[in-house]
Amino acid sequence: VPYALSSNLALGPHKLAFFLPPVLTLGVVLVREALRRRDLESWVLPCIFFFGLLSPLVPLAGQPLIHNPGDDSARTSRYAHHIAANLTLDGEPDRRPFVDQILSRYVLAAEILIFGKEIVAIQLLNISLFTAAMLALYLRFRGGLPRSRRLIFLLGLTLMTPFSTKNILLGYSEWLAVGLLFAALAFSGKDDVRVTSYALLGLVPIARMNLLFLPFIVVARDIWRRRRSAASLVGL
Repeated sequence: VPYALSSNLALGPHKLAFFLPPVLTLGVVLVREALRRRDLESWVLPCIFFFGLLSPLVPLAGQPLIHNPGDDSARTSRYAHHIAANLTLDGEPDRRPFVDQILSRYVLAAEILIFGKEIVAIQLLNISLFTAAMLALYLRFRGGLPRSRRLIFLLGLTLMTPFSTKNILLGYSEWLAVGLLFAALAFSGKDDVRVTSYALLGLVPIARMNLLFLPFIVVARDIWRRRRSAASLVGL
C-alpha cells in the first residue's frame, strides 16, 4: 500500500498489487476444479478470497488517477469529465466522431458522478465487475462441458486475467466490451433473462465498434439452437 501511494498514474509498477485479486481468484477456482471441488463452498471461498485480497487496497480508493497525456485513456477521461460536469450526453466535445470508442466515456462519466471524481475506487469497482463476469460465464457453461474442457476453459480465463486487469487500470475500452460479452453469454440460455442477454450484447459494438457484427452472430446462433431444440421436441 505505501508503494502504491507513491504515484497517481493509472498504471505503473506501483499498481502490481491490483493484479493479485483477480488472477489468484481465478487460479483458486482452477485448482478447486482440478481437485473436483464443485460444491457451494467452492464458490464461497473464491468470493471471500477475492475480497480478502482486495481489502488492503481499499485505503487507496480515494487516490486520484492521472493518465498519460496523448493516450487513448486520457481522451476518454477528458470526454467523461465533460459529460459529468455538464450533465450532457454530448460525449464528443472535440467533434471528432468515430475516432475513439463510445461507451467507455459514458460508463466512466457515470462512475465519476457516483464517486464524485476519478479515483482508484473506479478501478477497484471495474476489476470486481470483470471478475464477476468471468466467474458468471464459467458458472453458466460448466455443467455442459466435459471436465477436460472445463479445465481448459478456466485456464484460458485465468491466463487472460493479467492483460484484462492491465486494460482496466489503463482505462481502455477492450475490457468493457469483453466483460459485456461475458455477462451476455452468462445470461443466455434462459428465457426469463434472454432480453437482458440481448441488451448486453447490443452494448458490445458500442463499446468496441470493430465488434459490430458479433451480436448478430451470437443471436443468430441462439435462435438456430432454440429452433433445433424445438424441432427435436416435436420429433419426440
